[in-house]
Amino acid sequence: MPASIVSVANNWTPVARHYCPQVPIILVGCKSDLRFPLHRTLNSSAGISQEVATSTTHSHPHVLSMEEGYAMAARIGAFLYLETSSKNKFGIDALITLAANAGLNVVRKRN
Repeated sequence: MPASIVSVANNWTPVARHYCPQVPIILVGCKSDLRFPLHRTLNSSAGISQEVATSTTHSHPHVLSMEEGYAMAARIGAFLYLETSSKNKFGIDALITLAANAGLNVVRKRN
């Protein structure tokens, strides 16, 4: 298991829970494009270039599976687990929206 995910459980979660006990934790799996990298292919019959995701899981040695991400989220009591890729712009908008909504819900509960 990569050191970064071990650090989430051993270092970051306890600090977040100590200083922000009421704030929901969202565990974000970054660089999901490493699991399913997009390859540019040329459709010769149509002459169209298109990006196609490969079906190889764990194409990079430090990539967690989705199941491992969900398991860690459950272990640390995260509100949500979400995967993103800034390279492919995957999940970024959803993350921003969900994080904002989670924060607003905390504010509403306090009032």
